[in-house]
Amino acid sequence: IDEDDQSNGEEPSEDDEQTDDEESDGEEQPEEEQPEEEALERDEDGYLLISESGDLAEITAQPSEDFRLTESLDLTGVDQEQLAPEGFTGTFDGAGHTITGYTSDVGGLFAENSGTLRNLGLADAMVTNQAENTGLLVDTNRGTVEEVWTSGEITGQATVGGVVGYSYGTVTDTYSTADVTADG
Repeated sequence: IDEDDQSNGEEPSEDDEQTDDEESDGEEQPEEEQPEEEALERDEDGYLLISESGDLAEITAQPSEDFRLTESLDLTGVDQEQLAPEGFTGTFDGAGHTITGYTSDVGGLFAENSGTLRNLGLADAMVTNQAENTGLLVDTNRGTVEEVWTSGEITGQATVGGVVGYSYGTVTDTYSTADVTADG
């Protein structure tokens, strides 16, 4: 019998047995990739649900997704960054809720919208900067803004709006009672 032949009728020792975790060359097998768990729940329409101010960061992380508010949010005293500063292409459905107290020296809640922002109130917002194309809700709109209202104050250099700073898109059934000042 050949010495390399382990089929000599003897039971293999524990040292000879390989576990399922080892490949035949002794390297560990990579773990199977688990599907990444989403940070937010989805509703029956597939929208990611936002229920607290901290959830808004997911809009920046996933700017092409669809989001829906499940309740009104108060951002008073919260250091809220602009959402999706590289551009938003999904849908943000406020579901009739209100975001209150947004404050920024950079610009509107969204920097650029190429998606849909709808069914939302933005109350007591304050944006003050020296930029052009500044709006309380969105600085530059290339998508759709519908059924939105805003209140508060906004000051910018030029092309300043209570809802949208500059729009290449569509704005319908929307109004603002905000104080608007263009310094330029």
